[in-house]
Amino acid sequence: MLRRVLPVLVVLGTLLVGASVRPASAEGSGGAFLNEDTIVVSVNVPGSSGGGGRGQGSAGGGGSAPSGCYTGGGAELPCTQWGLAWRPDLQCYARVKPYQPPLTDPVWEGNTTGTIIECRTGTEGGWSNTWDLWAAAAQLAAPPDPAELARRAVERMQLEAIRMGTFPEQAERAPRDLGYVGWNSWMWVSNPTPSTWGPITKSVSEAGYTVTATGQVDKVVWDMGDGTTITCGQGKPWRSIWVHNEPSPDCGHMYAKDGEYTITATSHWVVNWSGIGQSGTITTQLSDTATLRIAEVQVVNIVTPES
Repeated sequence: MLRRVLPVLVVLGTLLVGASVRPASAEGSGGAFLNEDTIVVSVNVPGSSGGGGRGQGSAGGGGSAPSGCYTGGGAELPCTQWGLAWRPDLQCYARVKPYQPPLTDPVWEGNTTGTIIECRTGTEGGWSNTWDLWAAAAQLAAPPDPAELARRAVERMQLEAIRMGTFPEQAERAPRDLGYVGWNSWMWVSNPTPSTWGPITKSVSEAGYTVTATGQVDKVVWDMGDGTTITCGQGKPWRSIWVHNEPSPDCGHMYAKDGEYTITATSHWVVNWSGIGQSGTITTQLSDTATLRIAEVQVVNIVTPES
């Protein structure tokens, strides 16, 4: 008796590849001189024209990527000027002042602890404003971990496994539909969306810093349930006008034995992220399963006796 197997959704896992936040370096008596806390958004998503097991699509668009650094009013500006990093919390290019003024200086505002921060605004052609201010902390606060913001950006994407398209139709959708031994089966990505195929872009901001991530399916690996795996792109959907056992041009299989086969389609996502002076790649896989029923057709010759 044929059994029916319901689809199963496999929970995604992530692999993070990226560097940790670079700490500030000490300079003079003032403590930390931060010159690496920059945000640069630059996304490069792998893709191809199709076939060969590569996903299609790209990050899209042209021109230069935004810097990821902004004023409180939303104006974009370079993340570094003359080795100083833009500090969204202070709204200036800042560092701990290398040579701290005496405590009698009015800039201390009567405080005896903390540190004096040097703030600047302008461009590399020349600073338009420079001022000092007192901060209670002994050094500038470190920016958030960009890798953590990237993970949160991926969570916001709410990625899903592909919707599997097959010929013959899956038993879960059409219990009476059968494929045949020696007949070409087709596989494809049915109705791809940004969350099932990409590209999809999400950003996460914290303390004025932003990390942007863009994801795209790189390939789909089909486990056909008979020991065979096939790597595809989106694949070409089968059409009912093809009745002569036409093979799929880019994603097909032929079964050698009859039976019920549990097939698994695993989409391999590549998510490139960049921000706060760092970049990295998160890869994740999402899978779904279904059942194909393959029958064997036998031809019986009947010889009728002559009268």
